[in-house]
Order: sequence, then C-alpha cells, then structure tokens
Amino acid sequence: MKPRVIGVCGLIGSGKSVVMRYFAHLGYPVYDCDAVAKEMYYIPRVRTQIAELIGLDPIDTEGRLRKTELSNALSSSLDIKSRLEAIIHCALLEDFDHWCKAFSGSEVVFMESAILFSSKFNERCDVTIAVDAPEEVRRERVIRRDGDKDSQRFERVKVLQMKEAELIKDADIHIMNDNKCSIIRQLEAVSRSVFDQSIEA
Repeated sequence: MKPRVIGVCGLIGSGKSVVMRYFAHLGYPVYDCDAVAKEMYYIPRVRTQIAELIGLDPIDTEGRLRKTELSNALSSSLDIKSRLEAIIHCALLEDFDHWCKAFSGSEVVFMESAILFSSKFNERCDVTIAVDAPEEVRRERVIRRDGDKDSQRFERVKVLQMKEAELIKDADIHIMNDNKCSIIRQLEAVSRSVFDQSIEA
C-alpha cells in the first residue's frame, strides 16, 4: 500500500520543525528535505553533474561541502541556479521515493520542506500544510535561536523565500503558530480532517 504523503512547509522562524517533531514523536515517518538535500551532493553521479556545471568539485579535499563556492554559483546566473537546483531536486525526489518504499505499510508519511511549493515537491503530496506566523514573531525566533542580533540571516533568507511566501498561500491547511493560538488543538483538528482519527500526544 502506498502511503499518503503530507507535505509541511513554512517560512524561516515559522516553527514548522516544532510541528514535525510532534508528528515524529507520535511515530509517523518524517522526511526532512532540507536536511537530506545536503547529502545529495555526495552521490557520485550528482557530484559529477554539479562539477561539470560549475567547473568545480562541490566537495573539498577534506570531504566538506564547498558552501561558499556553491552559493556563489547559485548567485552567478539564473540559468546555473535553475540547473543546479534541478540536479539536487531530482536526486532528492528519487531518494524520497526510495524512502517511501521502506514505509509502504504506513498509512501516512510526512515530507518537510522550506521550499515545498517553489520546488514543486508539493506535487508529490496528497495534502499540504503550511505553518504560519507573523513576520515580527518569526524574526524574534530566529534572533533568539541563532543569536543574530541584527537579524541579518533572517533578512537574507526572507529575500530567498519571497517566491515561496506567495506560493504557500495555496496550501490545503494553515496552522497559525503566533504564540497565541494553541498548536496542539490545531494539530488535533488536522488529525480529524486529514487522518480521520484523533491524535493524542
């Protein structure tokens, strides 16, 4: 049996990881696209494709990802950016499909991605959930979490997520994580509508 795929997304500081930890704690399989994507660079064929694209091995002699060089490549041209992203996204979806087979007996699996819609990963999902929070709340969380007093990182990621910010409006379900609304009650409501069952922590 092929499990239903529930996609979860959210802008920086929205708290989507909190939602994912909740479902993981309950025993639901969770696939973190953002974390796994870093591993894709080490796959031989992917590594070769990227090296041919940017003219440089994405992995240094000590086995570390060349983050600065990759960032420069992404910002060098829209064509290189789109081609590099296509290589990683293709490899990631292949890995996700393989991962899903390991949980073929599960009714539901979760896919977490900060770019669920802009990457079109949402097309692999049966239901999409967006975790929302006001910008000022998200900024405060990032500053508190990263110690980024001038919020430079928040502003950089905010710019990168402009496209996603518009696209996630089309998510099937929205969970408000503004430190006022109860996350647990909202997740309970989601469990009834999506899973047709009650989820209790």
